[in-house]
Amino acid sequence: MIARYIEPHERDQLRTALNLIHPRWAIMFDIGLHTGLRVSDICGLRVLQFEHMCNGIGRVYTKKTRRWLEDVSIPRDVSKNAREFIHREMLCKGDKLIYSHRARKWAGVTRQHVERIWRAATAFCGLSSVTPHSLRRTYAIDRYRAGTSLQEVQRLLGHDRLSTTAIYLLER
Repeated sequence: MIARYIEPHERDQLRTALNLIHPRWAIMFDIGLHTGLRVSDICGLRVLQFEHMCNGIGRVYTKKTRRWLEDVSIPRDVSKNAREFIHREMLCKGDKLIYSHRARKWAGVTRQHVERIWRAATAFCGLSSVTPHSLRRTYAIDRYRAGTSLQEVQRLLGHDRLSTTAIYLLER
C-alpha cells in the first residue's frame, strides 16, 4: 500500500492532535513534512544533528540505504518551534530529539512506537489511510509541485532509482 498524500487542512488537524499527545510528536511531524526523512531516521536524530539541520548544513545517516543524506535543512518556523521544545525539555546536544521517556532522553523511540501514536492521532482526526510514511510522500509531491525537478526530488529522498521517486509522485 502506497502512503497517501496529506492535504493541507488534514496537516493542521493531525499536527494539533499529535501536539495534544505530546509536543515531541508535533516536532516529529514537522521534521518529516519539511525534510522527507523516514520516520526511523527522524527517531535517530540527536539534538546536535538537528541544530546543524537548522543551520542548513545537516547530514543524516539513513538506516535503510546506509548512506548519508547531505544538505538536509529545516525551515525557520519549524526550527523555532523545535528549539523552544529543546530548551523547555532541557535536552543536551547528545540527547535524542524524539525520546520515549523524560528520564531517558538518550533513548530514542522505535518506529512501532511512532506508529501507535500516529494511529491514535489519525483516529482522533477521523483520517484513514494516513501513515507516518505519508509525510515522506507529501514532502516529495509538494517539492515536485513547487517546481523541483524529478532528479532533485530523487536526491532529496535518497533514492537510487528515478522509478522509485516516480512512484511517490503518482496521484492517488
